[in-house]
Amino acid sequence: MRSLALVSLVALALGEAAAGEKRAAPKAPGKGRTGMFFGSYEPPTKPEHEHLRDRLRKETVTFCYEYVADLEQASGGAAAHGIPAEVAFMGGVAFVLLHETSHALFDLLEVPILGREEDAADNVAAFLLLSAGEGIARRVLSGATWMYLQDSMGQKLDESDFSDVHGLGSQRFYNVLCIAYGSNPQSFQGIVAKGYLPKERAESCGEEFRQVAYAMKKLVAPNVDATERVRIRAAHKRPSDAPGLQAQPAGRRH
Repeated sequence: MRSLALVSLVALALGEAAAGEKRAAPKAPGKGRTGMFFGSYEPPTKPEHEHLRDRLRKETVTFCYEYVADLEQASGGAAAHGIPAEVAFMGGVAFVLLHETSHALFDLLEVPILGREEDAADNVAAFLLLSAGEGIARRVLSGATWMYLQDSMGQKLDESDFSDVHGLGSQRFYNVLCIAYGSNPQSFQGIVAKGYLPKERAESCGEEFRQVAYAMKKLVAPNVDATERVRIRAAHKRPSDAPGLQAQPAGRRH
């Protein structure tokens, strides 16, 4: 079975979020876009991986400066909802990076997907964070949910929004909350108690999380270095001290 250093790439994303680093990057080639390259795929070393090496050298994850600026600007209003601006900003950056890395994972491992790939990438990003440890997961997911909540605030929808490959910001907000709650209802009970996630949706979140966990176990886990995974989890294990969202209850957002 093929084995890639996927956990190392995830660790890089979590490390950027935890350290709060901002790194300059050269302009990305083509179409005048700017880019921020957080990491690259490392060529596998075993003989049976020879056929992957050329692809691994070519594939990159690109993060545009404009998007980073948008996330930083949006983070300014997070403090009023109980989320420090730095947590909102770096959490959003880390989640987007993990989301895009999930697309790369699907491509490189040829993971079959039923349904919308964008939703699957959100699910995998959330699952990887929750697997890394509750402390870092709470911080990054706070940034991710703030990002999606911002997308949905005051948004005037048209046909392009409904036909887009991405779900609506409000849908992605609830989906991420649901995966978190479903992973450990007792630990994340505040999500429902404070009205962020409707009780009706919360009832199915355990099954939604188990569905993602099963898919990861069957399709992705055989490719993960178990020893490296343990080391990374230990390095990023922190107390669950991150503040939670203090926005209006879910039923009042629309």
